[in-house]
Amino acid sequence: MTDLLVLDASVLIAAMSVGDAHHAEARGILREGARTQGLIAHTMTLAESAVGAVRTGREREIDIAFRVLGIRVSPSSEGESMRLARLRARTRLPLLDCCVLDAAIEAGAALATFDKRLGTAAHESGVSVVPTPRFTGPRRGLATEQQRG
Repeated sequence: MTDLLVLDASVLIAAMSVGDAHHAEARGILREGARTQGLIAHTMTLAESAVGAVRTGREREIDIAFRVLGIRVSPSSEGESMRLARLRARTRLPLLDCCVLDAAIEAGAALATFDKRLGTAAHESGVSVVPTPRFTGPRRGLATEQQRG
């Protein structure tokens, strides 16, 4: 494992949403990760996390926040499409979650998520998961509500 932390949208969305039940925990994960590890996100994760901000006219604000945290986009690599297809077939996770998991596997990084299914699949794939040991459940509903803006 490297000193990198791959971010799932559940963590980024919770950190940006003051009313989210995981807001403080998510901010702590980002703060600690930025201080002690490099933060990485798949480009699709950044896009999903920014939808709510874009809809409410805060595109510049979210872009600056990503930069201040030093979040780097995970590099795309040869064979990514087939790796994603294999992950999707094996785990039955949504493709976006497969992108996050693949980024963590390829970087040899830990994965930050509040999504129970993604966390379980990551653990089963040999990826360290933050927060541990508990998962708080899928976050799909919140992301969808926020993106509706």
